[in-house]
Amino acid sequence: MTLLVPVAGSVFASAFFGDELGPRQVLGIALVSGSMLLRLSIPR
Repeated sequence: MTLLVPVAGSVFASAFFGDELGPRQVLGIALVSGSMLLRLSIPR
């Protein structure tokens, strides 16, 4: 569960600073956090 904290933090940061970052940075952050969630959810 502790690994989900930085992912949620990055999502909230992209939401709060979306105007300053721009749509491309927000998209990149969303893609990175999404891929991290997929890696964590898939059992190995």
